[in-house]
Amino acid sequence: MSGFGQEQLHGLLLLAQDKRPESRAALAARMGDIILGTDLGDMSARERELAEEILQRLLHDLEMPIRRALAERLATEDVAPRKLIVQLANDRIEVAWPVLLKSEILDDDELLNVVRTRTMQHRLAIARRARLSVILSDALVRPGEADVTRAVLENPGASIGFDTFETLVETSVSDADLQELILRREDLDPRLASRMYTWVSEALRRYIVENFDVEPTLLDRAIEHALAEVMADHARTVALNGTLQRIRFALDRGELDDLGALLPLVRAGERSLFESLFAKYVGVSMALGRRILYEQGGRPFALACKGTQVDKDVFTELLMGLRQSAAPEGTALDTAELFDALGYWDALDTRGAEDRVDAWRRGEVAGQLVPEPPPRRPSDETRPDAPTRNMYGSSFRRRPLKRFH
Repeated sequence: MSGFGQEQLHGLLLLAQDKRPESRAALAARMGDIILGTDLGDMSARERELAEEILQRLLHDLEMPIRRALAERLATEDVAPRKLIVQLANDRIEVAWPVLLKSEILDDDELLNVVRTRTMQHRLAIARRARLSVILSDALVRPGEADVTRAVLENPGASIGFDTFETLVETSVSDADLQELILRREDLDPRLASRMYTWVSEALRRYIVENFDVEPTLLDRAIEHALAEVMADHARTVALNGTLQRIRFALDRGELDDLGALLPLVRAGERSLFESLFAKYVGVSMALGRRILYEQGGRPFALACKGTQVDKDVFTELLMGLRQSAAPEGTALDTAELFDALGYWDALDTRGAEDRVDAWRRGEVAGQLVPEPPPRRPSDETRPDAPTRNMYGSSFRRRPLKRFH
């Protein structure tokens, strides 16, 4: 490669003295050629310092569109003089953007200086870099600028420390958009996710349960807070508040022994809160609790209820309420699923159901949650004239079929 010689320097100085637009554009192009075609590392320290000083001075005199063109050309190059790149990074955002976004020459200290001294748009460009260190991510989100924070959280190459996440989590209490952005991060600590369970929407509560390995004790505290939040909602009915108070007292005493007490939650549409308390009642993880409620029709739910001595009428109401609250508005209830679940309930042996629930509690879950219905033993109830229960648990007696001749 050629050195930065006297002839090149003389040509640059002549171009710099010519103010015509075509000469200015030629000056920028010539500077780029020299920067990319010169190995400044082969020069002596004094020669390199002189070359960089000349280039910086010439850059200062160029019009903004020409500086931007030069910045775009140098943004992805790793041979440009550091001082020149730093100067471009601190220029107006129209010039600085490509360098802040792409240049690998800039180190954390130089980028931190831009974060602290330049505009929000400069910070936004840095937030979208391919890689961000923990220190840079923290400095970018501290000012609380929504667009910059969003860019950092949406950047898969951003490393975010626990303390920074903790600040963001506390800030998200009243910001639903920020809550979702935080929870979508794969590097979010489950302890912080469980803390957010207290104030996020029902949909995000389910997302937390499905995607984070939350410690049971942390989730218990989150459920307590969630109950308190629901109770504080003045739009709720007095009856529901009374039910919630009783549930809370039962939790405090460790005496939540009646799944029927949770029926008002289902009727009020508090599905995620019911899911949390159901898992606690059965004694399984939140993730397994949701599987029991929604997989294989209603069969695992039937088995769980029968294995924990829940009355059939309560099971029926809970199943219907859950399916209605989960179905799109205007969608009819799937009666086939309901009848299948009730038939499965009738075919279950209570002792066998209890054993299966115990296995779930021990973490013995492989493949399907429940087997096919066991064969029913002959009994008086199988006789044609025996009392039978309808889908709501009410008894009626079969009538002989009337034959037509």
